Amino acid sequence: VICGGMLIRGEKKTAEMQAAVNELYRLNDALRIRVSESDGTASQKITEYAEQNIPVLRFESKAELDSYAEKYAKTPLDFYGNLCEVSIVVLPEQYGLLVKLHHIIGDAWTLSLLGTQFNKLMNGESVEAYSYADYACAEEKYIQSKRYERDKAFFIDEFKRCDEVTYINEKKSDSLEAKRKTFVIDKEFAGLINSYAEGKGTSAFVLFTAALSAYISRTKMNADKFYIGTAVLNRSGNKEQNTVGMFINTVPMLIELDNDKAFSENLSRMEETALSVFRHERYNYGDVLADIRKEFNFGEKLYDVMISYQNARVGGAEVETTWYHSGEQSESLQIHIDDRDSEGIFRVHYDYLTEKFTETEIENMHSHICNLLFDAIKNDGKRIYELNILTPEEQQKLLYTFNDTAVEYPKDKCVHQLFEEQVEELRKSGSGTIAGSLR
Repeated sequence: VICGGMLIRGEKKTAEMQAAVNELYRLNDALRIRVSESDGTASQKITEYAEQNIPVLRFESKAELDSYAEKYAKTPLDFYGNLCEVSIVVLPEQYGLLVKLHHIIGDAWTLSLLGTQFNKLMNGESVEAYSYADYACAEEKYIQSKRYERDKAFFIDEFKRCDEVTYINEKKSDSLEAKRKTFVIDKEFAGLINSYAEGKGTSAFVLFTAALSAYISRTKMNADKFYIGTAVLNRSGNKEQNTVGMFINTVPMLIELDNDKAFSENLSRMEETALSVFRHERYNYGDVLADIRKEFNFGEKLYDVMISYQNARVGGAEVETTWYHSGEQSESLQIHIDDRDSEGIFRVHYDYLTEKFTETEIENMHSHICNLLFDAIKNDGKRIYELNILTPEEQQKLLYTFNDTAVEYPKDKCVHQLFEEQVEELRKSGSGTIAGSLR
């Protein structure tokens, strides 16, 4: 499930909003997809449009809405039933939408696009919308194309360069239960990130990925070659960007660090890596795994941590958006860099499996990644292993508290005399074997 809400200042008539939501269902055939299964064969069908009775949810405050939506987002949709639920939300002096989709019919871009379409309809503007069925047909052609074979060859070659995996967390988990922890990078520090990225001719996404890579390297014995997953938009043109549906793909990005070179040099190489991967973003990650399992007898996942950059914006009005976590995921960790509402800040969401991480561990991880990130921005001539990962408090504890091991002992005796006296005391006390006690 993916779930998001948007709020707009003002008041609108309920009937007008319900009519706009019904128009969303009519314009966007992906919202009317139904899944069925017969004799082990699954199929998707686009049902005919029929007017619906759109729910209206009324709340006294944003906090009340959030409390409801956080629980609502964790309630699964019937896979063989309605895969989309759109509700009208009304607060004092605010109105908007709460949308919940099954991920098979929509992605995060879809949520933003639906918000934009709704605003245009409420403003009496025309809406640009296309059939998701057209995209499905285009995918069939892609699978039969030479480009498909080139994309496949790219990821096979990547695996040949790195056929071992490094996981951010090696613990086994039998549950998909997950939680979200959100941090805010304020305007001052977000400005530093954006200014540095612009000066280096790269993106904030690549810069965050470089900081995450440095963290993985430092916590995994200076590992210099591993995979990180990333979500890609997979909407190459105007038509795709105005089509409601599931387009997003995840791809394995092969990170290759040179610990003897400066952070700035590693960042430049990572920019080239990202661009190279994005040129092949259409090839499905499931197919990548199937290919390498078949050819190389590989039985694992390539990565257990994903990073994504979310900057899809709702147009047509000044809005406040909120994205609610479903409470389940397959990766150990998903990091979402949220830059949606043009606030000049970054919201960083850490979605983590509860059997693999505690909230405290996630807090420490975020702190360490930020330490590496901002030290790199300030001193990008440092090599990866020279970057500062510790907070001042951790440095104090490591250098002084942990090293404060001084104890009083007799200054008039040699070490061997003290050792002999300890052995004699153990003999007299009769507490186990001497060897066992000395261990």
